[in-house]
Formats: sequence, C-alpha cells, structure tokens
Amino acid sequence: MFCVQDSNNCLQCDSVIITEPNALQTFDDAELQMTIYPNPFSDYATIRISGSERKDFTISFFDVAGRKVYMQVEKLNSTNDKMHYRIYNHNLSPGIYFIKVFADGEAKGVGKFIIR
Repeated sequence: MFCVQDSNNCLQCDSVIITEPNALQTFDDAELQMTIYPNPFSDYATIRISGSERKDFTISFFDVAGRKVYMQVEKLNSTNDKMHYRIYNHNLSPGIYFIKVFADGEAKGVGKFIIR
C-alpha cells in the first residue's frame, strides 16, 4: 500500500501490483501491452508499448483528481512492434498519477504510476 498526504492533510492511499522487478504492468488489451519502469520514480521513467505497429500515439497524464498535468515526453528508439518513450517529472508532487494512451483519437489504454 502506498499513501500520500498533501498540505491540507488529505490522505490518498492505493495499492500497486508489481509484475516485474521495478516495473508496473499498466494495461494489457488485445492489441497493446504497456510497461512503465522504474515505478515508482523521481526524475524520469521509460514507457514501453508493444504489440502494435502503430507509431502515432498521444499520451496524456492526470492526477488523482482527474486534472490533466504536464509531463515532458521524449520518443526514444522504436522497432516494428515496440515503441519507447521517456517521461520526465518536472515539479510534480509525489503521488499517484494516471496515463492515458490514445491512437487515432481513441483511448487504447489507461495506466497508473507513482512519483516519489
């Protein structure tokens, strides 16, 4: 269980299932698999999306209240079936955040990560 308390003494707790060392399997549908590692992270993490030849993903990030937050995304090396992105934490508070991946204007998956 992971808990974060803000300056107003509001406490948010959640559990995280680790499926591989230092990574969180965030979604797995018929087309795509996504892993964020390391998770949790402080400065940056890598997102690996595999199982699709599509390379035009849009990635959005949200806090636990559903507000869109900014994270710098850098596209790294890609192959026919794997795309790698690096995300950077610029001044986001420690806590739980969500990622939503879109392709062709349609949500393809939602995941969760932790910034420490």
